[in-house]
Order: sequence, then C-alpha cells, then structure tokens
Amino acid sequence: MNYSYNPSLLTSGSEENMLAFATGSSFTPYSTMLGLYNDENQLLAVAKFAQPIPISPDTDTNVIIRMDV
Repeated sequence: MNYSYNPSLLTSGSEENMLAFATGSSFTPYSTMLGLYNDENQLLAVAKFAQPIPISPDTDTNVIIRMDV
C-alpha cells in the first residue's frame, strides 16, 4: 500500500513509470482519507483525516472510526 495514486508523479506519456524521487526508499506517502466499502466493493463512506497520516513501510496502521448515524 506504499504507493501514491497522484497522477503528477507519473513521467510524461507513461501510466506505469513514476518519477525517480517517488520510487526511492526515502519516499514516504501520507494518507489523507479512508474509504469504507461493503462486501460488494461499493463505497459506503469516506473519512477525511484532520492531519495527513504517514504510511510506514515497516508497521501496520490501525484506524479507529467513530460514526454517528
């Protein structure tokens, strides 16, 4: 999951090759939102974080969600 979906990181004319700085070991993407899906892969809700959360390549991250219905 340590991958950015930001299209500005792609080299021009390519959908697979990313710019060099984004493929090195020092690249650390941040998560800014989380999608909640049902069993049929339908998006049910989107949670946006108040502050970006760094994604660690070494440890798992758990997010606790409180939802008012």
